[in-house]
Amino acid sequence: MSGMSGLSRQERYVLGHMPPWMQAVRAASAAVTAVGGWRRKPSLIAAGYTLTAIGWSHGLLAHRSTRPGEP
Repeated sequence: MSGMSGLSRQERYVLGHMPPWMQAVRAASAAVTAVGGWRRKPSLIAAGYTLTAIGWSHGLLAHRSTRPGEP
């Protein structure tokens, strides 16, 4: 981890908990939200925000399920 010493807390989180496919989910969520705003569709905006929440929660969910000694 010595190479990560100059990184911010958020950058370390992304590198440690967001694999490339999950970064793609976040990018897709931004696109869905933007299209929803452009077309003024609240359902698309909500879908984009939901995808964003899933993208950011991936690290929390994966971290909890991989702790040693937990079922």
